Amino acid sequence: DVVVSPLIYETNELFTQKSKGRFFAVFSHPVNRAVRLFYTMQEVQPALREWTLERYARSTYVENNFVTRQLSNQLQGPLDESNYRKAVEIIRDKFLVGLA
Repeated sequence: DVVVSPLIYETNELFTQKSKGRFFAVFSHPVNRAVRLFYTMQEVQPALREWTLERYARSTYVENNFVTRQLSNQLQGPLDESNYRKAVEIIRDKFLVGLA
């Protein structure tokens, strides 16, 4: 069986000690991800069509450590070294990783 979801913590609740699961993830480089998101946002938000990539990168629209936030379950507020360590531990312990 396969479950597909971006909701890591919620999906984890589906599994038990008897019915164990393993996450599979494909990670993109964060800069490549941000660039793709910028071009996608330009298509759906007319106000961004005239923006440069640099303006977007300096704006509040740009994501702020999306993967670290998801993995450490710290969706808002500042991140610190403990968030990074938690994200790395979760990837090491719970995920089979592919790189894109």
